[in-house]
Amino acid sequence: MGSRIAAHLTNAGIPVVMLDIVPPGTDASTPKPERNKIVLAALDGLKKSKPAAFYSPDNARLLTLGNFDDDLALIADCDWIIEVVAENMEIKRALLDKVQQHRRADSIITSNTSGLPIHEIVEGMPMQLRRHWFGTHFFNPPRYMRLLEVIPTPDSDPADIATIEHLCDLRLGKAIVHAHDTPNFIANRIGTFSMSNAIRLMQAQNLTIEEVDTLTGTPLGWPKTGTFRLGDMVGVDVMAHVAKNFAAQAAKIGDERADVGMAPFVGTMIERKWLGDKAKQGFYKKEGLDVEAVDVGSGTRQAAAIMGGSAVNIIARECVFDWDLRTLPDEDAAALKARLDRFISGDLLPRMRAVYQEAAVDTETIVAVPPLVPQPGSPAETLARRLTGLNTTTTVSFATSPPGVSS
Repeated sequence: MGSRIAAHLTNAGIPVVMLDIVPPGTDASTPKPERNKIVLAALDGLKKSKPAAFYSPDNARLLTLGNFDDDLALIADCDWIIEVVAENMEIKRALLDKVQQHRRADSIITSNTSGLPIHEIVEGMPMQLRRHWFGTHFFNPPRYMRLLEVIPTPDSDPADIATIEHLCDLRLGKAIVHAHDTPNFIANRIGTFSMSNAIRLMQAQNLTIEEVDTLTGTPLGWPKTGTFRLGDMVGVDVMAHVAKNFAAQAAKIGDERADVGMAPFVGTMIERKWLGDKAKQGFYKKEGLDVEAVDVGSGTRQAAAIMGGSAVNIIARECVFDWDLRTLPDEDAAALKARLDRFISGDLLPRMRAVYQEAAVDTETIVAVPPLVPQPGSPAETLARRLTGLNTTTTVSFATSPPGVSS
């Protein structure tokens, strides 16, 4: 994820320092290319990425690659440092301890965590760091997903927030929403509850994975990926981690949805390395180029294998991924509508606005808010001008995730 954010910043003409871990077990005397093996692999992945991460392959020239052990001093020249390491509190805090030794005192530092409490990551650290710290949660793939969640803490400098929002609005094309520092913020909080609830209803109503994706896609005005195709895209392990994070915090904050947790069979999938698209097998299994046609069958078989029992016949299976009631025979359309009504009345979308209001700053409408703008003549405006200038020489530092980890 970190490498994709870095790539999108180069799309805006901003030079980026992209750092990653040294491969475990690598000796200090090992040649630099070997010590940079992981970050070099990330760059190679960017060049091959589909959909493309770069506007132009030539943008890769704006990346300066390195690793945390040898090159962290490069962040001394950076205006904005983004932490995108594994979703583990100890790992994040350990890295920030090192970052403090090298960062410029007025540099802005943010986290791309998908749901860990922003204020807890820097708890007990110097105010000089906490004042310039807040959350900036991008969505994957960042070049194409417009949403950006901004999560301040009580200590965050509003001028810093205005600077980054100004940059992300003007240069990165982001639609910004302000989130409270609640578990999983806005999108993942709603998404986690929605997916867990959909799984609960699937099992209660004896539905298949394909049927749920049919019902929770186009008919609800959601993307046609539905519930489980989206889970495969995000990563089954990432989805489970987000759910676990919410469950750990739900009791503490008195959330009435704490009992809607991730189903045990998801843990079985993770044990079997059925992690989704990145493993070519998750709720669906990819075989060759005809992914969707194969998904319909293999998804059912895999679900039946790990949940027990046999898979029931799906409704209008030829229309699973993109259908319109008006184009179906009357009998099939009526059956689909009846199933959809039953699924929704089974509590698919309960209290969604309440979930949003708990997580979001702007509770009147579920829309992006106008980004903050730095005050004229302020130091923040000077930094914003440098970051958003067409001929900028600003460097932005990134800490990317280990292979297989997304945030």
